[in-house]
Order: sequence, then C-alpha cells, then structure tokens
Amino acid sequence: MSREILDSVWSASGIRLIGDGVPAGDVMAAQARMTRWEEWFPYWTGLGDTYERLAREALARNRRQSAGELFWQACLSHHYAQFLWFHDPVRRDEGQMRKVALYREAAPLFAAPAIRFDLPFDGFVIPGYLRLPPGASGRAPVVIVLGGLESTKEESLQMENLVIERGMATATFDGPGQGEMFVHTGLAGDFERYTSAVIDHLVTRPEVRADRIGVLGRSLGGNYALKSASWICRRSP
Repeated sequence: MSREILDSVWSASGIRLIGDGVPAGDVMAAQARMTRWEEWFPYWTGLGDTYERLAREALARNRRQSAGELFWQACLSHHYAQFLWFHDPVRRDEGQMRKVALYREAAPLFAAPAIRFDLPFDGFVIPGYLRLPPGASGRAPVVIVLGGLESTKEESLQMENLVIERGMATATFDGPGQGEMFVHTGLAGDFERYTSAVIDHLVTRPEVRADRIGVLGRSLGGNYALKSASWICRRSP
C-alpha cells in the first residue's frame, strides 16, 4: 500500500513539481531513490536542508541573487515535503513553518524583491507578497496570482516571473485553506472576499496603478479568479 500511495503521488503531482521550479534532476533522483511513501517527507526536507546550506554559503560570499534562488529552492523542497502529509500534522506544520521562514529570507534577495504584507481580516491576518518589475518608473499594473488546492504564495515564483518580465507587478497571498491560513480557516467557498481585501490594500499602495489590476489563477485558482473578478465587478460603482 505504501508503494501504491507513492506511485499515485508521482502520477498526480510529478509534473507539478517540475512546473513549479523543482529541478527535473531532483525529481528524477527522488523517483529513483524512494521506494515507500514514508520516505517522502524526510527526503524532501533533507534536500531542503542542502539547498539552505548552499544559500547561506552564497550569502556569506555576497552572492545575493544566487542566495535568494537557493533559499527559494530550499523553501520549495520543504513545501513539497509537507503538501500531502496530512496524516502527520506535527511534521506537516514543521515543514510549513520552514517553508515560510526560508521564503522570508529569500524575498529581499530576488532580482525583483518580494515585499511582505499582512492584512487584518475576520479576526486573523491574510499574508501576502508584492513584487515589482525592476527599474519600473511610476506606478505599475499588478496581477494577483491565485493558486488552487495545496497551493501557497511561496510556490508561485515561476509564474510571477513570467508576469514581471512583461513589465507588470504581482501580488500573491494565502487564502482559506492555503499555507499560513490553513491553521485559521479551511477551504471555503468565498475566496473572492479574500481577493477583495487584497485589492483594497493594493489600491492604497503608491507603487501600484489602482486602475490596472488583473487576476490570474491556476488549477482551482482559475475558478477563484473568475469568482474574484465577478465579485469586484459587482461591488464597483
């Protein structure tokens, strides 16, 4: 049964890891070495620790962009260690916290740094990041990037970079049932309310064009994107 679970995870999610930025070599090595589902979490956390060590070595040499990319690879390894590890909530929470902490270290080191924001909402906080295109003069259009099931703000870097390379800013956040929000609220049918709160924040920022805000979703995030756009249209004068 353990092998069957592992094979099912690879079948359903192997290509997702590569699409999110896990090096294909890492995925192929993991597929070759793992034989049981129980090996999944320690394998990826071990790889995350290796990337973190490399990141700190790069940072000590003042190789800031390389350090940021390596911290993000460490973050992504810890993300994928925990993303289906629901049967062991203690270790899942540990992986989640390591992922969040490593991204915080990576955020200011990116070529387009990620600026953290935390928005009070319904008694807790919506955590997110704003990234601006390097060298942008004046206010930038911004695309809100929405993930789906098991998605978190930290894993969207590849998609964000595609947007930023085209001269637009990006905003990502954890909604209900995602990332840092998981401990506060589960998956909910009103994701658009959270997107709306993020937009209310974005329009106050001097770096953002309040009249040029779009939304982009992947997987279940595509559904969230449509609902969010509809919600905003309904509440606009």
